[in-house]
Amino acid sequence: MRVIVIGGSGHIGTYLTPRLVEEGHTVICVSRSQRKPYLPHTAWQDVEIRTSTGPPILSAASSVDSSRML
Repeated sequence: MRVIVIGGSGHIGTYLTPRLVEEGHTVICVSRSQRKPYLPHTAWQDVEIRTSTGPPILSAASSVDSSRML
């Protein structure tokens, strides 16, 4: 299965991402920066790492008219 992990190099992602690779998943890690994971693991060589460069999600959501939301 193809899995996208947002925050994959953060605290939880550092442990989750290698485990997903070991279980046979194709993993794409999305992170705000090129920071290295907390713990090194050989599984990271099989992970596609992408950085987010767009605006934060909250700033985009704040422009939505909340009166139209259910």
